[in-house]
Amino acid sequence: MFKRVSNVKNDLYEEILDVRHPSHATTGGRSMSYSVLVAVGDKKCHIGIGSGNHKELPEARAKAIANAKKNMYRLNLMKNKTIPHPVYMKYGSAVIFMKPSMEGNGIVAGGLIRKICFLVGIKNITTKSFGSSNANNIVLAVYKAFRELKSLKNIAYKRDKNIGEIIGKISSINIDKDIELFKNDEDSI
Repeated sequence: MFKRVSNVKNDLYEEILDVRHPSHATTGGRSMSYSVLVAVGDKKCHIGIGSGNHKELPEARAKAIANAKKNMYRLNLMKNKTIPHPVYMKYGSAVIFMKPSMEGNGIVAGGLIRKICFLVGIKNITTKSFGSSNANNIVLAVYKAFRELKSLKNIAYKRDKNIGEIIGKISSINIDKDIELFKNDEDSI
């Protein structure tokens, strides 16, 4: 589940994902401005994306960081720091595919998706992006994909099964260990 978080107490790390410097001609000359896209995360399952526009770069960056901190969300990860299931998402003309990976595989992703996964705290994931390479569309596709993720506890509840049956275990002896993996997901049911 992808839940909105109002106040994150942990240290936040920020990463500038994209900087644009558009200009347009007016009767008085050229009007220049900056557009900055920023991701903020604590490497402990919290992520926020924000953008800011201003005539000066530091002010645009500050606006983007403030906007990202307002839009913080929590993502529930598996024990091996990966996503619970594969997800395919489209935003605009950008298409991304994300799937869980085995322990020790690392982050196999392009530049923008790698930065976002690093800030969330994902350590094992395989991704592929298709279509547009526009930074805004790719980032929003990843954000939308995170929202579509369901925890195994929610899937088991909806199917009226236990977690062991969902992940294919024959016996339910290790269910207590599996439930520990999702201890922060209690209020999502």
